[in-house]
Amino acid sequence: MFAGSYCQNLPTGTAPNCNGKVVQATSTSWTTLNGVAGDPNSYAMLGITDCYWHITAPAGRRLQIRLSTPPKHCVQGCPWQGLEINLGTFDLHGMM
Repeated sequence: MFAGSYCQNLPTGTAPNCNGKVVQATSTSWTTLNGVAGDPNSYAMLGITDCYWHITAPAGRRLQIRLSTPPKHCVQGCPWQGLEINLGTFDLHGMM
């Protein structure tokens, strides 16, 4: 998925309006990241699209993630909308 010696390069997302990027978390208070990928009201099955954000923390620090607007509908496999959060080694992840 990611490329580069430190996984610093993201693939280009295929979703309309994808604003994915690499973000370095620097604040000790909550900071908002407005992620956009396609139309959240669309349920058309026109093929799989994706968008990526890589959020990093300084050495010795951790991230907390709070979703203010999670995906609206989800069924097994999330064919319409989904969110996958990868933690560290990219083999520990979850799907919403």
